[in-house]
Amino acid sequence: MNRPRSSSLLKRPVPDLGGLPLERYVLFQWNRRSLAGLDGSTRRGRLAQEYVKNGDCVRYLSDSVWAGRTPRNIPHPSEWEGILADLRTETQRHITVRDQSDYNILWLRTCYAEGSDDVHANFRKRINFDLELGYEDNFLDDSMLYSYGDDWARVFQVFPENLLQIPLTPQPLTAQPTRSRGERDEDELTPTELRQRCRANLPSTVEDQSAGLSGRYDEDDVFRDAVTNYHRGMIRGYLFLADEETMRTGLIMLVFFDSFGRAVRQKRVTDGDCHISGAWFSQSIWDYDQFLEADPGPAYQVGGICGPPFADDDVPMIETAHELMALDINAQ
Repeated sequence: MNRPRSSSLLKRPVPDLGGLPLERYVLFQWNRRSLAGLDGSTRRGRLAQEYVKNGDCVRYLSDSVWAGRTPRNIPHPSEWEGILADLRTETQRHITVRDQSDYNILWLRTCYAEGSDDVHANFRKRINFDLELGYEDNFLDDSMLYSYGDDWARVFQVFPENLLQIPLTPQPLTAQPTRSRGERDEDELTPTELRQRCRANLPSTVEDQSAGLSGRYDEDDVFRDAVTNYHRGMIRGYLFLADEETMRTGLIMLVFFDSFGRAVRQKRVTDGDCHISGAWFSQSIWDYDQFLEADPGPAYQVGGICGPPFADDDVPMIETAHELMALDINAQ
């Protein structure tokens, strides 16, 4: 199977400032009344965080206002550079417009403690960038930009278009046809139906619930089967995380994440296995085995917003409804 080769960022064209989805969201929301009084840096950070938490529905709706026109009541184009220049670096903008394919995986170093440079340098020596990450520049190693510590999910606020597979061009509302239930594939279930299936087969004890949230397929365990399908359906992609524990143990965190930038499942792996990765949506056996053996992320554990007892039928839809109310599109 062919994989993309490492390439120079400078050869990849990107839109001018204001031409990417995150940037359009920041511009459209910049003058929102609820942000009045905040300095530029705080306002940018707040909006980038919002953008990730909004989910697909709100991101699509908010970007549709740019389809074929420039919205009213946004900052004048002469102000855009001052607003957006510090949102992310030009290199980061190049990374986020890359082809959104299976073989475009980010390696994120978040620990820069004393002594960690040599440890991480050894990882870099052993990595085949074409095979493991797709591009050498996907190796994110910069203490000025990525000293996230435990808050690794901040990376979604920098590369949402790439990681969350967001269309780069705004689409009008009519561009996304909906399908009726009768047109669905026989085995295709909505997030609501997947959660309902999990809840219908929920074990009575917390211990059994936790045990069913990961592990290899068992045809006799209907709860684990339901959870496996639910988690698999929520995954948007994965990344490699080199954190403080990585520097101590040499084990990299493989994080499967959803469209809200939350860890669905996560597992420690050796860097020697990473070259087999990169085909989650191509049904790679290695990727799927790691997924089955991985533990649920905080949001998907018992008591988490996406975990047992699965009290809400459709958490993403509920979150979207909340964000729609907060979006306040007309409050310019």
